[in-house]
Amino acid sequence: MEDVIKERIQNTIVKSQTHPKRMSSEEKVTVIRQLQQEGVLTMKGAVNETANQLNVSVPTLYRYMKRASKIDEDE
Repeated sequence: MEDVIKERIQNTIVKSQTHPKRMSSEEKVTVIRQLQQEGVLTMKGAVNETANQLNVSVPTLYRYMKRASKIDEDE
């Protein structure tokens, strides 16, 4: 299951066409929003793995998740 999570996160990052170290915070929020919509971030271990792959801390990832959720509410 961990491999599936890693692969889904990697695929979403690759679709953004920007290396995570060069992504702006808004680009990272967009990736996180896509992962939330796909339900990936509800899987066990996905939050830590996403934080690792996006080169952010877990608390930062949660802040980005909150921003992504707010975008969905505003639409």
